[in-house]
Amino acid sequence: MCIYTEFKEKQQNEISKFPIQWAFSENQLKEAMLKLNVNSREDLATIGAGSVLKKEDVNKWFELMNKQNIEKNDLIKTNDTFVYEMFKYELNNYEYAYTQDLTEMFEHIGLDYEKVMNNERLVNILSKAKEEYLNKMDY
Repeated sequence: MCIYTEFKEKQQNEISKFPIQWAFSENQLKEAMLKLNVNSREDLATIGAGSVLKKEDVNKWFELMNKQNIEKNDLIKTNDTFVYEMFKYELNNYEYAYTQDLTEMFEHIGLDYEKVMNNERLVNILSKAKEEYLNKMDY
């Protein structure tokens, strides 16, 4: 397994363990309240996209998201292998061979296109990842 997919799995495991639910209907909201062990909607908060969590856990959620972003950014700054595997994985994930568009990929991984293009190290790693990815595609 590559460093990037291990990293993604680690982060997903952290999120999976967090007491958060998603509700898109009244019934799902009631189920979420049971799972979160709350009796009143007043004890709930949402952070968007149908998420439901205890108000008391909102700060913990944002602390987790911040921690995960710091970990990712540190790896991007210091680990060329991580960056290479990240680019290769996400080029495939966003079907770069068909779209030739990096916009969604950069948005997903939280990188600004202009900042990447102005960073020689990242441009070189991206070029290498694109070349290998495109060479493996069967046209």
